[in-house]
Amino acid sequence: MKNIYSLFRIGYDDSQSDYVTQQNYFTSNLIAWVILVLSVPFVISTLGMSLVIYPVLCMLVCILCLLLNHWKYNQMARLLVSTVGCVTGCLFHIALLSKDEPILTSIFTVTVALSTFPWILIRLKEKKAIITANLICSSAIFYQIGFGGISETEGLSAPFRSGPMYYIGLTIAFLLSIAASFCIRWINESISGENEKISRKIKKQNENLQASGEKMKDLIKTLEKKQEEEKDRQWLSSGLGSVNQILSPGTTIDQTKDKALSFIVKYTRSSVGALYEINDEQLIEMIACYACERKKHINKTLEAGEGLVGQAYLEQELIRLTEIPKGYMKINSSLGDDSPKELLVLPLLHNGQVEGVLELASLYAYTQQEIEFIKSAGPIFGAYLFNTQNTKRMARLLEETQEQAQQLREQDEEMRQNMEELLATQEQLSRDKEETE
Repeated sequence: MKNIYSLFRIGYDDSQSDYVTQQNYFTSNLIAWVILVLSVPFVISTLGMSLVIYPVLCMLVCILCLLLNHWKYNQMARLLVSTVGCVTGCLFHIALLSKDEPILTSIFTVTVALSTFPWILIRLKEKKAIITANLICSSAIFYQIGFGGISETEGLSAPFRSGPMYYIGLTIAFLLSIAASFCIRWINESISGENEKISRKIKKQNENLQASGEKMKDLIKTLEKKQEEEKDRQWLSSGLGSVNQILSPGTTIDQTKDKALSFIVKYTRSSVGALYEINDEQLIEMIACYACERKKHINKTLEAGEGLVGQAYLEQELIRLTEIPKGYMKINSSLGDDSPKELLVLPLLHNGQVEGVLELASLYAYTQQEIEFIKSAGPIFGAYLFNTQNTKRMARLLEETQEQAQQLREQDEEMRQNMEELLATQEQLSRDKEETE
């Protein structure tokens, strides 16, 4: 039995697709049924008769189909095995009948039942194959009806018109019809199951694609965020580098502070700016301004706690105002005057000590990036003002030292002259005394 089972699995390959595997399975099983149920019984019943050639031919074609399956000609094998039963049945039927003899109902019903085999083995989407198979089966059936028998021996068909063979033929036709119905129903259920499986697979793939799409969107957002952060870092680094370069030694103090203030105002989209330093009297003195009335405000001094600038000096923290007090500041342009939208007052620290104050105002709201830049630039301005004040102090000390040295030289010269005059006077007195004596 195992060998027979293996024989009818020729061409069956588990590595093939589900559709091909299923069709090969049907082909092999149908070959088994045709050989065992039709060919073998008819070969036995027609031994010694010329009619035996038809069931033998059917058996040989079935074996050829097995070989075609083995050689991977699966569609040709299915086409042959789906039509061989009907065709050989019709030939057998014609060979039984003599000329002008009516057809045998038992054999005719068997051939009609066998004509349903193409619908079992071949799917509707294989249009060429199913049309060819049905044309072959239909032609064979109409041929046996229209052209009559070819037998020259009378009485060969008698056993199939009545008696056991008649009922066996009808039973076989009935069983074939029932089997075909069940097969077709099972195929439809299999197709439905396969379609449902494919639908689930497609749905899962769509879900996976959707999930992948969401992941891709998140990845793109992450990349865009990183690019934006990198762009912000570059903007911040470039601005701080420019401030460092402007405030580096090599230019005069007045040019440096004006250029640095101008740069930071433009870089942060500000409209007005002012730079203050803490002088030796611990007063807050404006030393540079941008887009403001210089003559009115330059060298103006404030005390600690006076106004927003003095308050920022006391608190040593950034003051940010989005509601500017009325009349506090006006931004002048050729189109008219307008109040700023936002005001920043930043104490400029160096080693924990306030060295100055930076005041900026803008017609636009400052971004967090701009505020971060201004806060990062504060220590650079603080160090610059510290160095500037030290330079001024050193210059004053040097000047004072030089003045004191000059005074000492003048005093020494005066003392020398006095000594010379005193010595000359003593000498004169000595000579006068000698002359008197």
